[in-house]
Amino acid sequence: MVLTEPVMSIQIDVRSDEPTQPILNELTRRRAQFEHSDAHSSTEYRRISATLPLSETENLSKTVRTLTSGFGDISVQFSGYQHVPDHEELDSAEEDGQILIFFPRIFQLYSLVYSCC
Repeated sequence: MVLTEPVMSIQIDVRSDEPTQPILNELTRRRAQFEHSDAHSSTEYRRISATLPLSETENLSKTVRTLTSGFGDISVQFSGYQHVPDHEELDSAEEDGQILIFFPRIFQLYSLVYSCC
């Protein structure tokens, strides 16, 4: 049995003159997997694209606004599912063909999909 968790695709736009390292550090702390970072040729903005577990998105918008002094823009949409790392599992129980797992970081119960073999 493999536990999976919902994953979100995020895009963060920041001004080209703003440092992106604080944002990259925050996303790394939240278990993000980076896709790319590029500058828009027609604008003054740089885009950071990554995937991030849903359980790690709490207060992300507020954090991005704080780190960019209100000039950052974030968009989030569902991307799919990924394997839950063993060190993130605290407690799990099977109920009606679903795995219920408790993520200690946000103290919220998520219903996760599992696949066998």
